[in-house]
Amino acid sequence: MKIWDNATIQRDKTVIVIGPNGSGKTKYGIRLSQMNNADHIGALRNIALQENLPTWTVRQAETAVKNQLNSQKSSYWEISNEIDALFAKLMADDSASAVRYRNSRALGNQPDIETTRIMELQRLWERIFPRRHISFEGYAPRVSSEYMVGEYAARYMSDGERVALYLAARVLDSTAEYIIVDEPEVHFHSKLAAAFWDYLEEQRPKMKFVYITHDLEFALSRNNPVFLMVKPNETPVVVEKASDIPKSTAMDLLAGASLSIFARRIVFCEGTATGSYDFAILSAWFDDRLTALIPLSSCKNVVEAVLAYKRTDIIQNVEVLGIIDQDYRSVQAVDAVKNDVFVLPLHEVESMLLIESVVVRLSVELGRNVSDAQLLFKELSDQTKTVYSKDILNKTASERFKKEIEFSLNYKLRGLKASVDSATQKETHVQAVSSAGGDASALYDQIYSEVTEVFEKPYLDILKILPGKPLLAALSKKLGVEAPVLVGLLCKLVKVSDPEIIASMSQLLPNRVFRETAGPQPSATA
Repeated sequence: MKIWDNATIQRDKTVIVIGPNGSGKTKYGIRLSQMNNADHIGALRNIALQENLPTWTVRQAETAVKNQLNSQKSSYWEISNEIDALFAKLMADDSASAVRYRNSRALGNQPDIETTRIMELQRLWERIFPRRHISFEGYAPRVSSEYMVGEYAARYMSDGERVALYLAARVLDSTAEYIIVDEPEVHFHSKLAAAFWDYLEEQRPKMKFVYITHDLEFALSRNNPVFLMVKPNETPVVVEKASDIPKSTAMDLLAGASLSIFARRIVFCEGTATGSYDFAILSAWFDDRLTALIPLSSCKNVVEAVLAYKRTDIIQNVEVLGIIDQDYRSVQAVDAVKNDVFVLPLHEVESMLLIESVVVRLSVELGRNVSDAQLLFKELSDQTKTVYSKDILNKTASERFKKEIEFSLNYKLRGLKASVDSATQKETHVQAVSSAGGDASALYDQIYSEVTEVFEKPYLDILKILPGKPLLAALSKKLGVEAPVLVGLLCKLVKVSDPEIIASMSQLLPNRVFRETAGPQPSATA
């Protein structure tokens, strides 16, 4: 299959064309169809059948369909209108078959009934939409359903039913080696889209399907697909190993690869795109044309996405970076991941609002003079012992203890191997679990001491070990504004490149602007 001027791929696999908005996927799909003499189904399509189909000859209908499709290829931004001619062609073929059968019987023969494309279409549509029947008798397509009394014209079907009928008709009518489908999932529920195209691929096993889609879930539902990542005026990048990693992680990576036309660095972070302090603050920080920020909800997802990137070729010619909070992690756990992701040297992203230079700058922005702002910070730092109640300290110690045991246990279990001797296997497995916690009592005492004695250490150690939210609430009260307002103000100052804020946050975060020669970013805990 030819994919560019001098580039081809030798593939029997399904091909998925993917890329960001504005990358020219639709235009590329037209070019792809021209290079490979393929049929093309555009994203803009009329799916409304007339109540009565035209009664044309086969030749008339074939000519009308061909003219409509050629027109659509040269004006791909307009709605395709070949549906009436297409169904007139299918009906003309069906009628011609019926006439041949009748004439043969009249001569005393016993011919087999031909399976026409209209018959194939009826069977497939009714398989997709069980307990419903579609009839084309008398050139008047009508639907009956076990869910309601009576019949109704096919033009009054739901969008999903109509698009399924249209798309199936296009595929069943095609004799091309390749068929290119732009936005195959439109009007379908995600599971229905996957099942529908499974059925069509099953009906046309020799046809090679090419899908142009934004829907990563649908893309990954195809059987072992190969991806073409499209960017403007560039040879598409061929990606073959998406099937080697978990589907959810592949979706994250593909989203990253297709997020920005200009991205040269992709940053995965915790949190969500809405209502998340993490994403809001990091979006302001990485406000760089060459950097795309993708929230993946949890630390685990961030680490998995970065590791998957290193194992596969889903994202090419792009630097990938993961950022996670210090959270309740043990020193061992941080050391284990810091070569793969950037570990923030604070308990959480919002703790950045509690650094002295940031508190002073926010206070000044809210109307206080520098001396008052410095005094306010001193009062805040002196209050830490009272802000963090015993309940918070106990929870912190508990969470850190659990994280330590969890890390140790995972480490031990990874080293376990099956043995031919069942007794030996039992001994090694039980011993690994038993030794994971070591002296659990001593470990707990050590962690509890670290947590409760943190107030005797420098202020930044408090922000590293204890969650920032209680102290942020105390700061909000002193300043007379809610925490979201403070986060918004910090983001505003970052976006205008306030010198004091940028200098402070530069000590805690990776390079704000992508640099071609920056190379891997070390953890701030190193």
